[in-house]
Amino acid sequence: MKNSVDLIPHPTSVTSGSGRLNLTRPVRVFASESEAVRPALAAVERWLGGTREADPDSAQIALELAPGEMAAEAYTLEVGDRVVIRASDEAGLFYGVQTMRQLAEVQANGWVAPRGRIEDSPAGGYRGFMLDVGRNFMSVEFLKRQIDIAASYKLNVFHFHLTEFPGWRFETKAFPDLKSEQYYSQEEMREIVEYAAERCMTVVPEIEMPGHSTAFLKMMPHLKCTNNTMCMGSEETYATLETILTEVAGIFPGPYIHIGTDECRGGVGCARCAATWEALQGYAHHPPSLMAYFIGRINEVVKGLGRTTMVWNDQLDEGLPEDVTVFAWRHDSNANSIAQRGWKTVNCHCPELYFDYGSPAQYIPIIYNWSPDNGQSAGASNILGGEAEAWHDPPVDFEEQIVEDLGFYPRLLTVAERVWAGAAGSPPFEEFHERLLEHKARFFSSLAFPYPEAPEEPWQKRYEGKWPPPPEAGLTME
Repeated sequence: MKNSVDLIPHPTSVTSGSGRLNLTRPVRVFASESEAVRPALAAVERWLGGTREADPDSAQIALELAPGEMAAEAYTLEVGDRVVIRASDEAGLFYGVQTMRQLAEVQANGWVAPRGRIEDSPAGGYRGFMLDVGRNFMSVEFLKRQIDIAASYKLNVFHFHLTEFPGWRFETKAFPDLKSEQYYSQEEMREIVEYAAERCMTVVPEIEMPGHSTAFLKMMPHLKCTNNTMCMGSEETYATLETILTEVAGIFPGPYIHIGTDECRGGVGCARCAATWEALQGYAHHPPSLMAYFIGRINEVVKGLGRTTMVWNDQLDEGLPEDVTVFAWRHDSNANSIAQRGWKTVNCHCPELYFDYGSPAQYIPIIYNWSPDNGQSAGASNILGGEAEAWHDPPVDFEEQIVEDLGFYPRLLTVAERVWAGAAGSPPFEEFHERLLEHKARFFSSLAFPYPEAPEEPWQKRYEGKWPPPPEAGLTME
């Protein structure tokens, strides 16, 4: 079989066979009679234009569902006289197809693939990437392209950062005037959710609160507090957010809703907040801070909607509820120590997983030495996985500039390798470097893939004089 150095992510086990298999057009595909084969079958049809075959013996590719035989998302791929992809769930079958897509090479009359066997399974269940549409709006078609690429490298979570201080992109029917000039209709968001689900990917919506909410407060000024945050002392704030989150849950069926809570103090010098805090003192077991009270109340709303709350890790020492999932991002944070304290944790540590830092040439070796559990056993059972964070603060004229500036694709593939393979699952970096260059040539020849060359200057230099905005623009962090 083609050397495993060519595959990203690196598989768990590869056994080489003898010779190669030719797949001639039209490719005949047999699939088990189950809804669970649909994503894999659709992926084969998109890739090969295959036709469904009722007789497994005459099929060139067989998709076999074997419930209970393998772990979640695991698969086997065997290339002999035909291709057999076997898994216990829809994701495993889908990922087997993605691996086959990397193995096969285009020929004049079809495709050719090396014979052999692959056994593969992920080290972690949460393998995510975030796009910040709050700062820079991205078209639905652009988002779909990124979902396609991420799914082909076995990432399974799209973190949809819908609101920020420059933009509120979520259409709410209850508050029709609460939207920026560019926003996603509820129909468009459902379209994105469905598109991702067809690729075995969950969409996690994020509605930032109480900080990073300048756009919200411009349209809801009566809920504004000090430091340009939502007022945590106003009952109307809670009622408004509950209404919005109810709509969010109606669009995004996944298990999580992210509520932000980062880089924010709020409440300082606010009469409403002071009155609320004073009233809380009358309870024997009152929360340790107003922020803890706010997060606790919103967490109850999210739980009431049948979802789990996600937060950035800024408020760890403010009395964070123990049943929220924490994103370990801050420089001074550690996913293992957070997980040891009992929180379910997603490792997205800055700067390794923050794509706006440095260049791919500088950071890809750093990412490759990272893993969601940091190679440690402490707290590992509470670490769900990892997530890439594609922040891009300056406004752009066209969305493709974001992926070029950040070196999005080479970094994304490196993160995909690490979250799938885990701390001990990959060969030396030099081998990965060669794989990355091959994928650049085969799959990204028409896309911005700035690696291994180093830029002459930081990408942020392009925006000097345009960013950051002057204070009078009102685009503050909170």
